[in-house]
Amino acid sequence: MEDKRNFQEIIHQVNGIDKNNLNNMEYVTSIDLLLTSDNNGTVKDHRISDQFHQLKEKMEETNRATKEFVEILRKNE
Repeated sequence: MEDKRNFQEIIHQVNGIDKNNLNNMEYVTSIDLLLTSDNNGTVKDHRISDQFHQLKEKMEETNRATKEFVEILRKNE
């Protein structure tokens, strides 16, 4: 990218997304623990757990895509 200042701002913004992704995954982990029974490690509500699992997969996919984008930006610095 020719405009270095804009490029650095893009990197700064993407780093913010990456940091936010890490925070989101901490929440996901907490929710995952709350959906699991302490007694035998089974899920408390299968319908909610299934829906949450889909959300978790999408968030993990977002994390991977963000990291791939960061790598592309770093290669173009």
